[in-house]
Parts: sequence; C-alpha cells; structure tokens
Amino acid sequence: MLSGSFVINCISRVGLEAERLALLVAKGLRVHRRAIQLAGIFQTGSVIRVGSESPANSLVSGDSDEDLITVPVSFPVFYQESWTVEEDATTLEQIVFAVKAVATTFSGSLLYPDSLDSDGNPDESSEGVIVSAWTLTAE
Repeated sequence: MLSGSFVINCISRVGLEAERLALLVAKGLRVHRRAIQLAGIFQTGSVIRVGSESPANSLVSGDSDEDLITVPVSFPVFYQESWTVEEDATTLEQIVFAVKAVATTFSGSLLYPDSLDSDGNPDESSEGVIVSAWTLTAE
C-alpha cells in the first residue's frame, strides 16, 4: 500500500461560505467513500480534517481585487499498486508514459475554463493543461 494525503482547498470571498463548502466536501467524501474505494483509493473518509480559515489572499497571493479566504479539507489515502506478468507475455521494445494534468494556476481569479473537454478529459490545447511524456526503451 502506498500512502499519501489529499488537501482540497475550499475558496470563497466570505469565510463562513468557505467553511460551509468545506463541510459539504467532508460530508461528500464520507458519503461517496465506497465509490472512491472501487476506484482503488482506500481509507478515504475515515479521518477527515477540516482546517481553520486562512487569512485573505494567503493561497492566491497578489490578487488585490478579491480577498479570497480558504478552508482546507485534508484526508489520508492509501493506494494499492499491483502488476502481473503472464507466461506468454512478449518483451516490449519501449514503453511510452504520458501524463496530462490540469494545472492549478490562476488567470485572475478563475481557473482556465477550457482545461477539460465535454467528456471530462484534459484539453491539451488549453493553457491550463500540462502535458509531460517519457519514453523508456529496453536495453
């Protein structure tokens, strides 16, 4: 089991609203924990911590037009990594590993609206998507 933790930052201009968003996120994690476990992420929803309000502009600095307040929701996760080798498997000449991640950079106060396409996949042509790829060759 690989262990780690996630932090979801609930952001609002009003502290009470950010706290309510954080409570909704925490409740949603508990309600949907079985579906998350089916995706291979375990122990989600067992220990959820809702943090305190941060000072305005502590997460997104330099945004003078808006005083954004954040309330973090953190929780541990465990992921079971596994692999198999079949007897009739052939040797690969190369493995191509590509990562498409939606960046968390801000443009003003909004995330890039075109980061995901209509199917929920990262849109490679958006400025809010980082595409990295590695090729491993057998020696």
